[in-house]
Amino acid sequence: MDFFTYTIPKQGEIAGSTTAVQLPDRKCKGVIFSVRAGAVAKFYIGGEGVTVPDNATDQTSGLEIAAGQSTPLLPCTNLNLWWVIASANSDSLSYLLLT
Repeated sequence: MDFFTYTIPKQGEIAGSTTAVQLPDRKCKGVIFSVRAGAVAKFYIGGEGVTVPDNATDQTSGLEIAAGQSTPLLPCTNLNLWWVIASANSDSLSYLLLT
């Protein structure tokens, strides 16, 4: 399967939650995550058990995506491999899938 060959992009949005949430079961070849420019909450993505960074050495702190930021294209086979947690129960994380 050629990573750079894809069909119609698919998109969605996940509401902010201060509890880690697994993303939905959607097959893909890659994903881009984004937080809208006016967002107050910061979002952290990672694997199961992702946490908000707390200035301690650990293996659970997620990758921060703040207001107005997007990730590069992240290769993956299913969106449900990702978990997300937010610094507040406001705003949302958007995603664009390449399938």
